[in-house]
Amino acid sequence: MRTIALAPLLVALSLTPLAVLGQAHAPEGRDRLVGHFVGRGCQAGGECWTIDVVIDSPIRDELVTGKIQYPSLQCEARLEFVRWQAEAAVFRERYVRRGSCVPDGWLWLRPVDVRRVDFLWAWPDGRVDPHTILTRSP
Repeated sequence: MRTIALAPLLVALSLTPLAVLGQAHAPEGRDRLVGHFVGRGCQAGGECWTIDVVIDSPIRDELVTGKIQYPSLQCEARLEFVRWQAEAAVFRERYVRRGSCVPDGWLWLRPVDVRRVDFLWAWPDGRVDPHTILTRSP
């Protein structure tokens, strides 16, 4: 198992997706993830793309879906809420339009403040690639 630092949050990853799961209950401030967030992510290799995330309702301990688009890659996926891990909501991407995107990945969203969220994406096998900050869209 390797540990990746995400701002002050530590995210433990392994090759088994279930090991990505952590805390079972939702933290305070979870409603700050509701909304529309935009930004730009870059892979370790340098390629960058646009990110557009929408979470329509407060995330409780039940299955909640949102959506993510990578407009510059012509991709769109459903976001399936999996679990809370510390202060981050963990989602699984399920593509409805693949465009030039890679296979469905894992996504961590963590509120930074009322306007920003941390965005961390990992490959299906747990390798972490882009990390960025998304900003709430008006």
